[in-house]
Amino acid sequence: MAENARQAAEWRLIEKAWKDDDFRKELLADPNGTVSRELGVSLPAGTKVSVVEETPDTFVLVIPSRGDKAPSGNLSASELEKVAGGWDTDTTKFSCTCPPAC
Repeated sequence: MAENARQAAEWRLIEKAWKDDDFRKELLADPNGTVSRELGVSLPAGTKVSVVEETPDTFVLVIPSRGDKAPSGNLSASELEKVAGGWDTDTTKFSCTCPPAC
């Protein structure tokens, strides 16, 4: 469930960055501030958001943290749910649960 919420939040940010060049620039320049503002939440202290833009000659590979070896400062599943919003599994439609309403 947490993975679906995270994916929905990521796609929301990606789609806006594709459509809005100013937003894309803000996201690259200030990832933490931009993500907090766009999702309407405060990220926990110590949380670092990294944004990398792929180019035709660049391949970006993300290695997710291992749950059993997660470094300090990572969000728990419940914290991530609060930051990312929600996913309605009955209708497969994104439903934002972050304040203020999306």
